[in-house]
Amino acid sequence: MRQIARGWLERWALPAVVVGDAELVVSELGTNAVEHGRGPVGLTLAHLPGVLRIEVTDRSSTPARPRTVAADAESGRGLFLVDALAGAWGVSRDGTVTWAELPVADDGGRQRAEPAGGWSPGVTSTFQ
Repeated sequence: MRQIARGWLERWALPAVVVGDAELVVSELGTNAVEHGRGPVGLTLAHLPGVLRIEVTDRSSTPARPRTVAADAESGRGLFLVDALAGAWGVSRDGTVTWAELPVADDGGRQRAEPAGGWSPGVTSTFQ
């Protein structure tokens, strides 16, 4: 999933800092879907003016949410990383889609931004 995302992000000529952050977000959301979700896992990326939207889908209606973990725990902090990197993130009402939006400045750098609202997917992949 991460390699497919990187390919598209590089094809869109996004700056290295955005590609790196997006790869980490894809990895964290994808891992959550595999470990806690059900059925096939899907990835949708959309590069829009000022924002990169990442969506990961599965068939579980249980929404992703940050959880408290012990200081010595080896996992459980993924959504905190997503929150730190994304301008916004959330979960669909039915719990099957977890999304994040990474702001992309007009000059290609990173900026904080409001959610994009309406959008059109750029690429979608499904993994079994």
